[in-house]
Amino acid sequence: MSTRLFTAFALCAFLVPTLSAQVTTHTVQIGNLDSLGCQNSDNPPTLSNHTRATAQLLFTYNAGTALLSLRVTNTSPVTVGVPNPVITEIGFNPPVQAVTGVTLQSQTGSGGATPTFTLTYDPQPGEGDDPNQINCFGSFGVLLDNGSGVAGAIANAAADTLAVPPSSAVIGPVNFVMRLTGPGVSSLTARTIAYGFSENRGGHVNVAVKFQAGGRGGEGSGAISNAPDCAPGMFLVGTPRINNPITVCASAGPGCHGCVPMSLNPGPITVLGVQIPIGLPIIHGFDVPANRAHNPLCVTFNIPNNPALRNVTVYFVLVVAHDNTLQVSDQLRMVIQ
Repeated sequence: MSTRLFTAFALCAFLVPTLSAQVTTHTVQIGNLDSLGCQNSDNPPTLSNHTRATAQLLFTYNAGTALLSLRVTNTSPVTVGVPNPVITEIGFNPPVQAVTGVTLQSQTGSGGATPTFTLTYDPQPGEGDDPNQINCFGSFGVLLDNGSGVAGAIANAAADTLAVPPSSAVIGPVNFVMRLTGPGVSSLTARTIAYGFSENRGGHVNVAVKFQAGGRGGEGSGAISNAPDCAPGMFLVGTPRINNPITVCASAGPGCHGCVPMSLNPGPITVLGVQIPIGLPIIHGFDVPANRAHNPLCVTFNIPNNPALRNVTVYFVLVVAHDNTLQVSDQLRMVIQ
């Protein structure tokens, strides 16, 4: 057992929503080195005709209003005179235990055509008819789709050539605003939403984008994802009241394992040079085994019927180890009612 992995478990061995409204952000890069593609084994991944295609997705989440903003920017490398690929689909995965509904409130482009994407929400990816599939990446909880063809797709504002109908492209970033509903939406952060996993027997990814009409003749197409890592995430299901159960969920990528320490001290502490947003002493904890892969491990605690616990704040964090490195989730804060 590596030193870092041993330390992750030792941290647990030392070892309960009303959450303050907060706005968090997280950026996901699509198509960079070690990202995944469905078309070939190129690294960085490319489209079907080996054209590079990249994007940046900025997630902004307000836990107080349960509004998620997703800014999608096409950053595909530009070659003068060669059609630059456009974005026609975006998929991501809000935690299904915490979220039971996602509705599109608005979509705003920066220039060109007005975006007319539709949102489809699947509460159980991997089950039933799976309407939100993106190529080899499997089924997603949320799919944003511009419809058939390339008209209305998102183009790179720096591109000089596009293989789409005249004046049909949305030029520059598009901002989508969505409302989330469900028993755990007030405990989510932007990173936890971006770190959900698709359902796919061949592997699991967090976010995927479908590109079309790229390269010579505008013939390149394909799906590209972000570079995978442990993607540690945490959330609560239910309302933390005295004499009530509360469920704490933790998820991480395949092969990543560690633990969830709990404390009354927000910290932070530093372990092997990694800052962990929780303090000592650790009052409890539970392990997240590697064979859980991407599946959230949810543990239910019964909060005692003790009025003295009202307004007590408990802090959680997920610490995982993989390839001799530690990765840490956002701090999860719970205020008992």
